[in-house]
Amino acid sequence: MKRSNLLLRLALIAVVTISLFLTWKIWTGNAQYQQATKSTDTEQIDSDTTRAEQELYLPTQIIVRNNTASWQVYNTHDNLPEDLHNCAETWSISQVSRAQNLSADTYLAKLNMPNSLTMNYTANINSTIFARIIPFARHAKRDFQFNRVQLSLTDKDEQINFFNDNDKTMYTAKLQKYHPQSVINLLKQVDIKIPMMQKWHGDELWTEYPQKIQLQPYAYLITQQMQTQYVSSLFNSKNPNDVDAREADNSTVYTLGTSKRLTLSHQNGLLVFNKFNTSSTHGLQNLLTRGEHSVAPIANPLTNLRYFAVDEQRHTVDYRCFVEGFPVFAPANRSLVQVTFSNSGEQLTFSNNVLQVPLPTQKNVVDLPTTATVLAKLQQVGVDAKQIQNIVLGYQWQNDDTSNQVVNLHPTYYVQINETWQAYQTILNKQMANEAGY
Repeated sequence: MKRSNLLLRLALIAVVTISLFLTWKIWTGNAQYQQATKSTDTEQIDSDTTRAEQELYLPTQIIVRNNTASWQVYNTHDNLPEDLHNCAETWSISQVSRAQNLSADTYLAKLNMPNSLTMNYTANINSTIFARIIPFARHAKRDFQFNRVQLSLTDKDEQINFFNDNDKTMYTAKLQKYHPQSVINLLKQVDIKIPMMQKWHGDELWTEYPQKIQLQPYAYLITQQMQTQYVSSLFNSKNPNDVDAREADNSTVYTLGTSKRLTLSHQNGLLVFNKFNTSSTHGLQNLLTRGEHSVAPIANPLTNLRYFAVDEQRHTVDYRCFVEGFPVFAPANRSLVQVTFSNSGEQLTFSNNVLQVPLPTQKNVVDLPTTATVLAKLQQVGVDAKQIQNIVLGYQWQNDDTSNQVVNLHPTYYVQINETWQAYQTILNKQMANEAGY
């Protein structure tokens, strides 16, 4: 059985590799053609930007609640956030209220409204950016921040609610042309429902799982795009001879005068693109808008790249790969794309290893403990609960033993301490090793 599964994998890898090569030939052929006219080049840029807008800022988590309980839901055969986006194209948001400042208990009670659906982000998003998902009426207020969007699933309520965990504020608005049954029909196709609850830990609202969980591991084919393709898309130079290439310290460095530089590390496959002589940026909306424009040249519809985090003080935006609504964490940040803006310019850091095509796997589902059990184990080995900034379910990127073109995604809990994410087993092992004197 294992032999047949391996042969199936190898055959599929071969077919997909040929397909990707042909796709690359089409892309490069199109790129040469697109450089023939300025108008065609502009159309390509607009297409890339539209793709980034539609995918980068989709919600990453969907929560459904009845009268008494909540579930995190997703569809293994389809993209539920994208389906909701398509469903919302005819809706319109109007009459946005002033911010309601709530206590922690009232905030959570409002968030747990019966018969509702909530779309969650892992970080705050601006209403102008969100308007690309559900449009706002022309005169509706747009300049506010939130990380949760709530819809009622009853016919009597055409209200949409916006929640901001950071300051415990809530906005309400009128939702026009909204028909709950269209959303309910999408939810009927959901095939995974995970019981969950939301709980305050200090000023942070965490998603906790009160029951043991079973999640499916995945295997993905990874691809590495040719360096010349990144040079072409990022430098956007009409004359390739203007770009200088040299080897330095186990890296290849491409430069275009003193304005642009791309460094590829041969050690870990990370690329760092610097664009100099650009100004810094301030404010969430500006950060997210410039972030998407920076990422658009390397965006790929199959990578499932989503907005993950923002630091307005450091002018940094993070985008991360997601699988089935859960973030992927990889060594050397291979699943992360980060954009940083400063007075000296902007820097884009990303990996040449891209999750591309899911592969068949016969691995059994993975049993995971409750969130409370994980937190208790961490405290037992000496982790101070106050040090934990967040805890999430995610997928751990593991290299496959049979092929360097395949990675295995193993479900587990990830814990954030000192702005760094680690698998909880890794933290447990380190703490126990320290106690043993290793």
